[in-house]
Amino acid sequence: MTDIKLINENGVIKGIDPDTGEEVPVSFEELSTGVAFTDPVTMYVRSGGDDSNDGLSASDAKATIQAGVDDAPLVPNGGQALKVDIGDGTFSESVTLDRSVASQVWLQGSDSTTLDGSDPTTPKSKRPPGA
Repeated sequence: MTDIKLINENGVIKGIDPDTGEEVPVSFEELSTGVAFTDPVTMYVRSGGDDSNDGLSASDAKATIQAGVDDAPLVPNGGQALKVDIGDGTFSESVTLDRSVASQVWLQGSDSTTLDGSDPTTPKSKRPPGA
């Protein structure tokens, strides 16, 4: 047996030998792929938000794009993408992106969203290198 088919049976991951159809024991140490690709993490930023919010929903949005990027619950070097959903308004800040944390970063706004990176006083990323 060289390959194991993984199935999700009622929330439990099981290994199946594709040749015999029999269940085989699987541990997470055996499941290492080197890169974990999962659904993108979406962080929400709104002009009325608060950077102490978790940013995981529009009703609990961050106030700054930088906080949305810095506080995103991403696995370092995990291959995840980050989408920052930015609400209406003008956001005057410089944003620093740590490319080692997210595989892709999307900034998404509406027709009423303006990104103005002219404010040099905005704090840069708080995430330490390699974190």
